[in-house]
Amino acid sequence: MSRLRVPVVVGLGRGVGTSTVAAALHAHEGDHRDPTADVVVCADPERAAAVLTDRSGRLPLLALTGDGGYPRPRVLQSRFGAVVLLPRVERWVGLGRPADELATLLGQPFDHLPRPLQEFTGALRLLAGALVRSGQLTDPAPPRALRPRAVALWRGLQPVERIAVARPVLPAARPEDAWDDDTLEAAGAGRAG
Repeated sequence: MSRLRVPVVVGLGRGVGTSTVAAALHAHEGDHRDPTADVVVCADPERAAAVLTDRSGRLPLLALTGDGGYPRPRVLQSRFGAVVLLPRVERWVGLGRPADELATLLGQPFDHLPRPLQEFTGALRLLAGALVRSGQLTDPAPPRALRPRAVALWRGLQPVERIAVARPVLPAARPEDAWDDDTLEAAGAGRAG
């Protein structure tokens, strides 16, 4: 049997449950700037849709955390190997380290868990199963998930400062400077004075 690599879990945003998912999967919590991930955790489907994945190899899995009131858009299913909705567990909101409680809860029989935790652990089992079935844990490195870079917002057309155009300065022609034919002939003959 081949040896499985420790999965890498990366979150898109703070407080989305990255540490909890990483602890539940016995995974390494990657940095949000790391371009590789086995599982991407996100609470906003629009932000998840902005993630560019490398389609040449295996696709990372997406764990959407939160209320679960959003449908599974096809865009997400085409960019990720699997999309799993992890329901929000109210008792963990504001808790410093829900992963500590999670380790204890996962050791208990499923039927003995409160209903919200049954839903969460059921979704977590789906995520773990999809991760193992994907085969990416046998690869030496996680798939690339290139996250969008922060850029300045474009706020429409803005006025541009007018650039002063340099115009050549020509001497003004004055009537007294006008040369007549006699003056030109004298200058050509060296008699000008």
